[in-house]
Formats: sequence, structure tokens, C-alpha cells
Amino acid sequence: MQYHITNDRQSSLKASSRSPFDLNMPSTIRKRERIDDFLLDPPLTNIGAHFSRQLGLSMIHEVPTVIYTSPQLANIQTGRKLLEGIPVGVGWNIEPGLAGYYPAGADCPKFDVKLKKDTVLKVPYINSVLGKETLEEFHRRIAHVVSKLDFPLGESTIIVAEACVIDAIVQTFIRNGEGLTQKQRASLETRIPCLSMMHFDVKDNGKWRMSAASLPGLLSECAQMMSIPDVNFIVRPIFDY
Repeated sequence: MQYHITNDRQSSLKASSRSPFDLNMPSTIRKRERIDDFLLDPPLTNIGAHFSRQLGLSMIHEVPTVIYTSPQLANIQTGRKLLEGIPVGVGWNIEPGLAGYYPAGADCPKFDVKLKKDTVLKVPYINSVLGKETLEEFHRRIAHVVSKLDFPLGESTIIVAEACVIDAIVQTFIRNGEGLTQKQRASLETRIPCLSMMHFDVKDNGKWRMSAASLPGLLSECAQMMSIPDVNFIVRPIFDY
């Protein structure tokens, strides 16, 4: 199960119609020196923050034991809002190794998040490899990181990361390394949007299964959220892969 929260850059609203409390304003903005820093690592919008918290509130039947987020700011804020909504205590870890893929030569964010817990990969290392990896190296990185993370057997886990990370996880751990077809890859952005949440259960035998525990929360928000331009979410069937 995945959903996507993003800004609608093609909004038809005129600047004059916006108010200081426009819902597209970010929920928080950390200090940045340059506009490029903001564009490369954008924050979550207020709508996205509300939606994430509501989704957390709905997780009453199968509460996750841990949430892993990538170091991107919007993903960190999504994890924080999920925790605000989930009715019981849940472990939360920011894993730098879950950072997304940036093609060679592309502009890349530089992460400065301070982490107290040990992580599979360190922030300085991730900053040094972004924009220099091949796609194959990126897939190997994600496979290595996920294989080292702690997923309690018989429990529910959430990963909040970019689309390319979710896809790499699905290919390696759910599809047993079977690559996407050309048609599937062409529709990747439609199937897995830029900011995604992956909610899955790890069975006692270690096998992964997509969780339906988040579905009630998504359904309850549909009527209110469907008409808002910068919120888009997609629900995958359990056996989609």
C-alpha cells in the first residue's frame, strides 16, 4: 500500500487567490541558505502532514512495530506525522541508506540530519555517492541496506521512501529479483509516485506480504481528499507483485 503527497506545480489558481494560510504551504521549513536546497529536498505540505497523521490514526487493527524513513525531508516529516497519529508507541529510525537514486551528473541534496542511533550507512557516505551511482549500484545499495534492517517476524513494518527505493525493494524482496518489463518501467511514476509509503507484514517464515491495514484510513479520507489537487494516492492489491 502506497500513497503520494506532493505539490501540484500546474495549479490553475492565480497568485492573487492565495492566502497566507494556503494549504500548499509546507508544514515546516528548516533553515536553508539557497533556493536550490529547498527545491532538491522539499518539505511536506500541510495537506500532506494532515493526511499522514490521519493515516496513522486509522492504524488500530495492525499497528506497525517500526517505521523506517529515508533522509529526505518530506519522508522524515511523513514518518513524524504518522507517529503522531498512531495510537501506541512505535519505533522510528531514519536510515540514510534508503536515500533515492540520482542519475550521474544530476543535482543532489546534501543531507545534514543528525542521528543518534547506529545506521546501516552513514550520512557522509550517502552524500558522497549520490549522483555517482549506476542504477545497478543503487539497487545493490538498497538490497544491502534492507537486508541489514531489523524487521520483527510476524509484525507489521512501514518504509517511507522515494518511488525508486520502493521499486527496488519490491523487485528484490517480493519479486525475487525479477526485473520490470519495459511497459511496467514506462508506467513506474504512475504506479509508484515520488513519495511513497510501503506497509507490509513479515510472516513467521520471513516472507514479505503487502499489508491491507492502512486501507480503512485511506478509504475514510477519500471523499474529503479526492478534490484536493496536491494529494494523490494509490492503493496496491496485496498480490500486485
